[in-house]
Amino acid sequence: MKNIVKNINIYMLILVSLILPFIFTACKPKPPAEDEEPKIEFNWSDYRSYAHAFGGIEGYTYTNSIEAFELNYAKGFRLFEVDLTLSAEGELILIHSEIHENQFFGLSYLGYKNWEHIPYDVFMDIKIFGKFTPLDVHDLAQLLEDYDDIFIITDTKYMNPTLIEKQFKRLAEVIGPKNIDRIIPQCYTLEMYDIVQSIYNFKNCTLTTYNSAITVDQIIEGLKTRPYITAVVKPWSDPRLNTTLINELGKLNIPVWAHTIDDMNLWNNLKEKGVKGICTNELFIE
Repeated sequence: MKNIVKNINIYMLILVSLILPFIFTACKPKPPAEDEEPKIEFNWSDYRSYAHAFGGIEGYTYTNSIEAFELNYAKGFRLFEVDLTLSAEGELILIHSEIHENQFFGLSYLGYKNWEHIPYDVFMDIKIFGKFTPLDVHDLAQLLEDYDDIFIITDTKYMNPTLIEKQFKRLAEVIGPKNIDRIIPQCYTLEMYDIVQSIYNFKNCTLTTYNSAITVDQIIEGLKTRPYITAVVKPWSDPRLNTTLINELGKLNIPVWAHTIDDMNLWNNLKEKGVKGICTNELFIE
């Protein structure tokens, strides 16, 4: 009987010694596939400037064009702002809300004086300032695929909750789950942030207040319960862009940025005040 028990114990030890390596191998975390690149985590401290409407080109601004993107990417920009509005049919196109004189060559002759009334096909067939290529949300999605080191800040213009919802649902649908976390919504009010976050849990948003009368105290209080507002952006001339706001937000580890600045002396003055970065047409700040 003792020999039988002894033999069973020996067999069990052999069995365990054979099985254990397979258990540990199965539990060991799998390394990423060779063609799988790690995602870049976004942090405001890695940047000092972002390119306004894909940045300036040949003295022109507000183009949101592929040529502007390529030029300013080559300068070193990796953080870009784009204007996203709805065509007459409800598709997202990259166009600024104000149609500047001669910006969209021929549009005024066709009777499209309001950007909300421009048909998609008409917009995509024009040349901006007679020379630059217009883009839509599908082109934006392709840029995120082709350039894995860029992040996009949205300027979506609308304050109407229904239109905000329509825009960001479409944006999330087209960009898709792979790259959606590289989209940084500009929210013009705390209420807009709540709407945007109900559509998708964006990891980084800005509170950009050029279109809002929100006070410094309201900003501080509102951000305490909205953890994914990770930066506040203000016009450089806004009296609310003061040391009180900068210092109070600093206690929450939230940087303050300013727009739109193309003068190095102005940037240096704001930097001394505590502003961490700028929206710009021209100045790439390392």
